[in-house]
Amino acid sequence: MKLLVGLGNPGLKYVYHRHNLGFMALNAIVARYSTDVTWETKFRGAVCKIMVDGLGVLALKPMTYMNASGVSVRAVTDFYKLSYSDIILLHDEMDLAAGTVKIKTGGSHAGHNGVRSVQELVGSDVCRVRLGIGRPDNNRHPPSRWVLSDFVESDQFWLPGLLRRVACNVGKLLHGDRDSGIFNYDSVVGLGVAID
Repeated sequence: MKLLVGLGNPGLKYVYHRHNLGFMALNAIVARYSTDVTWETKFRGAVCKIMVDGLGVLALKPMTYMNASGVSVRAVTDFYKLSYSDIILLHDEMDLAAGTVKIKTGGSHAGHNGVRSVQELVGSDVCRVRLGIGRPDNNRHPPSRWVLSDFVESDQFWLPGLLRRVACNVGKLLHGDRDSGIFNYDSVVGLGVAID
């Protein structure tokens, strides 16, 4: 079994925050591979099981708030006896241009508290799908304010396409392709995505 983890914060006021891009991407993946899924409350998170290109996948949205995401991820990995190589983490990344996707195994959390929590409680060698949100155009917004602000109308030029690319091509990643280029194109055109 593989574990796909989307990072974000629970609650309606956070739904469209840039920091919730991991939740949005996971929702898009689940919607792509299952038309009838039930999210359960377990492991201090919301979980569901889906099949992705022949692989059994557990999708997890930690409900512990971002800074304690690792608590939920650790609960799942302990229960299913998963190794770090079975885990793929989806999260927002300010150090990447908006709409960019990069895959990285290990490395620094770069100040992302959700990644930090997972690395501290599960291990630093987890595969990460870094979803670029860019930085603000001016220095008036500190990083914490930027990530905790909603996506705006201009983000609609890249956000739906990013979610579609991740949802359509995550199967390649689950089957071992760790080249970031797999997310540079859509394998399915016109796929609708859910972002809430």
